[in-house]
Amino acid sequence: MLGHKIGIRNLGNTCFAASVLQLMLNITKFNKTLQQLEYKDEEGKQILKFFSHTENFQKEDLEALLVTGMKFVENINQIEQKDAHEFLLKFLESINEHCRDPNCSDLYNLFLIEKQIITYYSNGTDEEENISNEKFIFENVSPEIGDLQKHINSIAEAPHVLISDAPERISQSIRIIKSPSVLLFMIRRVEIDGDNAQRNTTPVKYSPEIMYHGKQYRLYGVINHNTNQITDPQWGHYITHCYEFATSKVYTFNDSLVIEDQPNVLYIGQGNMTPQTLAYIVAYISQDEIDSLFSASEGSNNQNGIQYVAPEVNSCIQQVNFLDSRQEDALETFIRNAPNPESTQATRIASQDLNDLSTPIILSFPESTSPTEESASQEKRAYQKTTNDARRLLTKLYQVNGDKKTPLEYSAESGIKLGNCKKLLYQLKKGESIEIKQYKRGRKSKITPHFAQLIHDELEEHSTESLREVARQIALQNDSTSNDQIPSYSSIYRYATSHRIADDFGCNVYSFKVASIRGPSSNAESNKDLRIERIKLLNHYITEGFVWSAVDEVSIEIGTIRRRAWSQKGEKAFINVKPQAYRCSAIASISNNGMSYCLLVPGTVNGELFQAFMKYLINSLQKQGNIVFWMDNAKIHSRIENIVQKGNHVAIYNAAYSPELNPIELIFGHWKSIIKREVKDWSNEMDLYQKIANCFNHIDPTEIRKVMTHVSTKVFAKVLNRENI
Repeated sequence: MLGHKIGIRNLGNTCFAASVLQLMLNITKFNKTLQQLEYKDEEGKQILKFFSHTENFQKEDLEALLVTGMKFVENINQIEQKDAHEFLLKFLESINEHCRDPNCSDLYNLFLIEKQIITYYSNGTDEEENISNEKFIFENVSPEIGDLQKHINSIAEAPHVLISDAPERISQSIRIIKSPSVLLFMIRRVEIDGDNAQRNTTPVKYSPEIMYHGKQYRLYGVINHNTNQITDPQWGHYITHCYEFATSKVYTFNDSLVIEDQPNVLYIGQGNMTPQTLAYIVAYISQDEIDSLFSASEGSNNQNGIQYVAPEVNSCIQQVNFLDSRQEDALETFIRNAPNPESTQATRIASQDLNDLSTPIILSFPESTSPTEESASQEKRAYQKTTNDARRLLTKLYQVNGDKKTPLEYSAESGIKLGNCKKLLYQLKKGESIEIKQYKRGRKSKITPHFAQLIHDELEEHSTESLREVARQIALQNDSTSNDQIPSYSSIYRYATSHRIADDFGCNVYSFKVASIRGPSSNAESNKDLRIERIKLLNHYITEGFVWSAVDEVSIEIGTIRRRAWSQKGEKAFINVKPQAYRCSAIASISNNGMSYCLLVPGTVNGELFQAFMKYLINSLQKQGNIVFWMDNAKIHSRIENIVQKGNHVAIYNAAYSPELNPIELIFGHWKSIIKREVKDWSNEMDLYQKIANCFNHIDPTEIRKVMTHVSTKVFAKVLNRENI
């Protein structure tokens, strides 16, 4: 049986550590050997303490292991997401560092960890373009992998190269392990090239049973790293799946949550390989050593168990280097200071000499460069609440069985996490009820149905009132009610912005926001019909191949100085320039091909200026083909019909009170934010206009296309669904 089925709580960004620890904790021989070792300092004793409290993990246990035992981070609040493979190496190195027991090497000999290192050498001077040459420790081994088993065989049989100019300790660290007890392979689906990352989907045959140096290995566990940010491998979450050989069951460890899962969750490609998966760390157990690695209750090797089918996996392993992980820093130092290829001598190791190499420590198997640190802002998962149904079930189970069952058994039967289950059982033993009270901490809410209706009506009828004004109006309407029974501002705020108002009235929660000015008929059915009609007409012309061009005018006002300034405390702040504001207007056009045009004029825009701009615009876009102009129904826009028709173009006037349907309104907002950020001062009015125009030119064509796509897909869809805008 698996030796450990207790979850480890995530402290914010520690899922990488929990996933590795679960994999190690469930290998009984590793766990017992670690606890039998003698440690020489407090750090080592802290590591021992963590593995001695596996049946009742607390938040402080993992924190003490990372901060005190491993010195992984100085403060738990500073921890950032790491690669699980790197944590495994650091964890085992910490054991080796703080242990004085010679049997410590037994832990290392259980594993073989494979770590990829690519050596780069540069030719040329600083003035010339450097040429990078790759040298692999293995000769004649292709970095492209289509079949994992065949690739393992090719590595085992490949000649190996040692660099003679390297320090002796590095040369000695490049060794091959013949038959370890546990194989760990890291398979990554993301290739990192500088600052760019992309998912590699090269198919790989991946079998739950493999042969290595004539020895059979069976799949034991998988650490799965997945994310929704495919293009950014710095985001994600680690989950561990472990296989129980005796029962043919799979258990999934997701931080503090432990569940029994389907066996095929281990087989990459059968229900678990998704586009969100970035990497796997896959663990194999030697077929002959399953009984010795796990407890005696693990039974026989389950040779008559599940029939494995080798699934297909979208993955790619680029190249492989076997080396002693304890010498990784030394190897990286050598790579940074490596001599030129011309002065580097390589020697070949004959296959018969491989048997003379001393056995190193651990194994892992990455496929590409190890991922960079993950962002601290990891996406949060939903909180697992212990429901009243689960509490009632636990109450019934306890009434029937009392102390005859252990907390672990109660946890498994009720579905409540072990830590919570122990607390609830303690309450039941004292004769207390464990059902959730109607209100938090037993406090009765002042928001009775009567006051709830008043709040809802006030927000609907007087939407511009602040919540303090709402509270004042409710108090006036209930002047005969005792003051301690009238809800306060904070009570009204909590109610209006919580799910309770949504449950009571079947609406969304309320929020106080900037209001859009609309006429009384803006969302009338007739105006909605007109919006739909104009959108369908626009889509018709776009489908016919017309270029969509959105046109409108905007007013821009900017002051010459800022009105706030720094001064010493207790003294007034003075400025020597008289405040003055400049106002100008602009006529602009954007197209769905990313092109944009702008005309700046002092004062306001009249019909003649608008006609002149349209003539210029049509002349500039004549090589683009037919154009459908999209604009609001302002009076000055109606004078351009003849100009548009002469060029075989079309003008469509948007319905009234519908600025959201014109994408140029969003571009205007973006333009004004650039002006506010960039335009600080100017010498004269013409200089100001030039700087405003330069800000318009800074708008990326990609941003224009993105905005027009957003309006045509998201906003138009709301109109076609007859929603208010």
